[in-house]
Amino acid sequence: MRYLPVLTILIACWPTAKVNAASFDYYIFSLSWSPEYCHEHPKDKTPECNAQAKMNFVVHGLWPSSKSGRDPENCAGAQFDSSAVPAHLADIMPSGIFKHEWQTHGVCSGMTESVYFQKILALFGALAIPVKNTGQDQRISLGALKQEFAQANQGTTAQSFAIEDSGGYLTEIRSCWDKSFKPIACPAQGDTRSASITIRAKP
Repeated sequence: MRYLPVLTILIACWPTAKVNAASFDYYIFSLSWSPEYCHEHPKDKTPECNAQAKMNFVVHGLWPSSKSGRDPENCAGAQFDSSAVPAHLADIMPSGIFKHEWQTHGVCSGMTESVYFQKILALFGALAIPVKNTGQDQRISLGALKQEFAQANQGTTAQSFAIEDSGGYLTEIRSCWDKSFKPIACPAQGDTRSASITIRAKP
């Protein structure tokens, strides 16, 4: 099993960019549950939702965030350069959102585009994801789902993860990190009800 201390080492190895960062407090690393996204967007026939899609988690983004809730977006900086996108990023993140995620969020991070996307690859590669698509809808309580992620990832707690859902169906799992990419409790805890949600298996 891959543990988060390894993740911290991996992240630390990437060079720090000499770019001015916006003012923010922490990072949200958001994973989108593809079956639910594709259910809500039936006309989307991109690789995330086509017949060959894996129907598991994909990266939504890595977002500089503020405890006040006023997150920086669309900061001044370098425009999107497709040549800076690392190989295999499209294996974990829909290529159609690369430009948006960089120009809306990444440019505020103080990283170069290449380093920003490399950090996304490193985070996804080291984060253990206990939820798998079994081919059947799954029911789980919000608390139990966060606890599963915490138990799979040493150094985190259930509060290190926030759940987003829509109409009682899982849409996203968000994990929270300080600026050194060490796990922290999420300032915004998402859905905190004592309720169960459904993890949809198919669109």
